[in-house]
Amino acid sequence: MKSLTLCYLLINAWTDIKCRCIDIRYTIIYFVVMSLTMIYQEVPFWWSGCIPGIFLICLSLATKKHVGIGDGIMVLVLGCVIGLEEMLCILQSGFVMASIWGILNRRKKEYSIPFAPCLLLGYLLRIIK
Repeated sequence: MKSLTLCYLLINAWTDIKCRCIDIRYTIIYFVVMSLTMIYQEVPFWWSGCIPGIFLICLSLATKKHVGIGDGIMVLVLGCVIGLEEMLCILQSGFVMASIWGILNRRKKEYSIPFAPCLLLGYLLRIIK
């Protein structure tokens, strides 16, 4: 399951850097494959892991999409698969990475930061640990 999650994050990091968007098709494929895998292995869904994703989606809607809704959907799906505690650790690392990225690339006032690579780095830090 970790390798599928890593592949999903790698694909999203690439598309987020390249075109500044999250392709929902990969998210749907990942969710279906992981759902079937979790059902087959009798692993429960971590519904509490959806809370950070729901929060980011609401934040996206409240800020008129200054925070990407695709990032919120990605966090929502990841949270279902890996659970709340793991998701919060990955988000914490991801927010730190995004802050560093923003400080290093502060060219313009309206600069957008791709969040999927930050989540990928947070996930890598978590699985290496």
